[in-house]
Amino acid sequence: INELFTEAAIEVMRAEIEGAGGNEVFFLGSTGEDRVVMKVVPLARGNEGAVPAITESARPGDVVIHNHPGGSLAPSSADLSIASNIGQAGVGFYIVNNDVTEVYEVVTAFEQKDLEPLDVDELSELLAPGGEIDKKLPKYEHRAQQIEMMQAAAQAFNRNGVLAVEAGTGTGKTFAYLIPAIRWAKTNKERVVISTNTINLQEQLIKKDIPTLLAALDVDCKAVLVKGRGNYVCHRKLAMLKSEFDLLTTEDEKQAIEAIMKWAKQTKEGSRSDLNFVPKADLWDRVNSESDTCARARCSHFADCFVNKARREAASADLLIVNHHLLFADLSVRSASGSYTDMAILPGYRRIILDEAHNIEDSASSYFGARVTSIGLLRLLGRVHQRRRGGREGGLIALLRNRLLRLDRANDKIDEVILDIQNEIIPMKGELEHRVRETCDAVCEYAVSKFGDAPGEVKLRVGPDFGEDEKWREECKPLVGAMLSELRAFVSRVSMVLKKLTSIEKSLGDDVKFVDERVELRAVCNRLDVAAANVEDALFGDGLDRVRWIEANTRRRTNILRLYSAPLDVGPVLAEQVYAMFPTVILTSATLTVVGRFDFVASRIGLDRIEAGRTGFLSLPSPFDFENQAMIGVPTDIPDMRNPKYRTSLAQAIFRCLSISKGRAFLLFTSFRMLDSVYEELAPDLQRELGVNALRQGDDNRTALLERFRRDVGSVLFATLSFWEGVDVEGESLECVVLVKLPFKVPDDPVTQARAEDIERRGGNPFIEYSVPLAVIKFKQGFGRLIRNKTDHGAVLVLDKRVVEKFYGQAFLNSLPPCRVVSGASEDVFNEFQSFFSSFRREGEEERRGGQ
Repeated sequence: INELFTEAAIEVMRAEIEGAGGNEVFFLGSTGEDRVVMKVVPLARGNEGAVPAITESARPGDVVIHNHPGGSLAPSSADLSIASNIGQAGVGFYIVNNDVTEVYEVVTAFEQKDLEPLDVDELSELLAPGGEIDKKLPKYEHRAQQIEMMQAAAQAFNRNGVLAVEAGTGTGKTFAYLIPAIRWAKTNKERVVISTNTINLQEQLIKKDIPTLLAALDVDCKAVLVKGRGNYVCHRKLAMLKSEFDLLTTEDEKQAIEAIMKWAKQTKEGSRSDLNFVPKADLWDRVNSESDTCARARCSHFADCFVNKARREAASADLLIVNHHLLFADLSVRSASGSYTDMAILPGYRRIILDEAHNIEDSASSYFGARVTSIGLLRLLGRVHQRRRGGREGGLIALLRNRLLRLDRANDKIDEVILDIQNEIIPMKGELEHRVRETCDAVCEYAVSKFGDAPGEVKLRVGPDFGEDEKWREECKPLVGAMLSELRAFVSRVSMVLKKLTSIEKSLGDDVKFVDERVELRAVCNRLDVAAANVEDALFGDGLDRVRWIEANTRRRTNILRLYSAPLDVGPVLAEQVYAMFPTVILTSATLTVVGRFDFVASRIGLDRIEAGRTGFLSLPSPFDFENQAMIGVPTDIPDMRNPKYRTSLAQAIFRCLSISKGRAFLLFTSFRMLDSVYEELAPDLQRELGVNALRQGDDNRTALLERFRRDVGSVLFATLSFWEGVDVEGESLECVVLVKLPFKVPDDPVTQARAEDIERRGGNPFIEYSVPLAVIKFKQGFGRLIRNKTDHGAVLVLDKRVVEKFYGQAFLNSLPPCRVVSGASEDVFNEFQSFFSSFRREGEEERRGGQ
């Protein structure tokens, strides 16, 4: 104990533990240069078996300590999970006895590393006129906003800060954060993660921005794009399929699986994106790498594993480029498993940059939430056993039975397992499959019945008063209870067979192993267990800290049921697992403020929970001249959306606008139903009268649609919310954006509803505090599609007069860059549009003639 603590620190701990009646006490210790704990501060007191783990104040080089009153210093699972989390942040973890005479080093104290701060002035010179970037990049434009953002980012690295930056379109934010990230990673040997929301930005970073900067700066810095494990094909699974091809594949799958097998021998990366066709999701699930079906070092394909190759590549990188989903999946895995080596998706990292940060709440909610679907449950059961056309059987349990039948039958245990499979597992699986279908159908129909004759898919919140009616209590609840019981009984029975299988392996020696069958069946059992827990939480959970809901669709050939549970507030999770654990976190986006303030985003993603003095906020305007490059038109004579004439008036206004802009427009809707209705009415007239091709979201994939839109100058694209952001079209292909409606979330959306109720409980106004700010940020994203460079011109037509007539409308307009707003009668608005478009097209013609 005296090698790790000073006598003064030991005496403080003894006194505090005695003062707590011998119960657990949680301490934070500060170390000196020799890594000896010199000072301890008690942070929490508990009972004889547990204590709150308060780690937010811990910094690299610190140690957290607690006592075990029973005398055993062996760490619990919770201890290991906490130790893994804080160990990643450079914090040690010790357990002591009550007398503080013995200590167990779970995570040894880290040496307090001397980090070299970034020279902010030197970095600023790189971006200044005449600097290295200016000299080496022919089209480089000096922007004061870019330098200001770069300086703020560099200071966040230096002071272990959390920084939120709203950087208007054209600021050059990627260079602004990449320069300090590259310099920090190379100087201090600390890996930096850069997380984005879209593939487009990842590709821009890895293929364009980072190579350009490294060439200009003449720096050797390795950046790697990291994909999730599920993107890679698994050699072991393919070998298993090949060895029992008929048992494990259906006739419909054989051709695709054979193509994947051939491709797997040729591909270097093994990533699905390298395939020349898109496999069905359920088929790819059969061949891709999964953490719970990975045999790891025991796998005969370990050396050639595509995931291991990708991990080795990532482990040697200075910068990791990931998406938000992968980052939060990594944090979720680390939190759940307490593992920072085997299970973690990413190699260790200390600094994080979150680009497109306005999407963080949704990404975090997704990955710290849970989901189970009827299709997913049935697929899992199908992996165990299937009855196919012509009486053929397939699945893992049929494969196992066939392998056992081929063995020497002198072993009684083999016959016992074969009988278990034949007489119990297979019949149980058939009955369970029937029970799952029956239960999911009943829950589906119950959910749909709550909406009367609602078309398509419905969402039903599982709120405080859910399930009080007689139909749920007498019909659905008993079915769900029976399904959960049968699911768990089935898992227990399969697990028993796996135990017997282990015994058989031991008796047969090294000649016979059932690695594939055991790994796959154990994974299915674990997933069924998790699915049962998720069903229980979604339908019977009662904590107010989560949102629970049902999504049901009875309009297809087979009913589709999805059950969800998500955190009501991700702020505490982000504060604990991101901001407190990582010394530097930089969040940036073009849309983080509402009327110039960060309050809304800060409260939603936990930035208001960070200790005072560590957080910085910076809002930088776009360098573009929006007052001359853009205008906004708001017709106020379009009937109210509840008026029967609304849709016709809407279509007429859109047609008039497109005739002025000559197509070249995004038409952004908030619902597919309205999109389809207006598209069906306008598309033929646009082609016939204006020669404008109308493209529609859903008729092709996103990438193909955008490529067609860019190539076909004059075309228009009808799209919904996914096209309001993350889409970049420069030049004459896009000169007009039509925002059909203010992008408010549907009031009865379960998550919106629950978060509104939470605000009401705290005495707030959910519409003003939540609905309006959320819609403003989405509105800013839609507006941001228009002007993408300093030569772009165009107009935004807002076909929702609430933006100028309602008291909250100014929040939308005042959150945009300053530009001219014209509102009033449609005729007046479109006359102004005509003048505006004629003006900048005339200027363009004059410039072209001058150039000749």
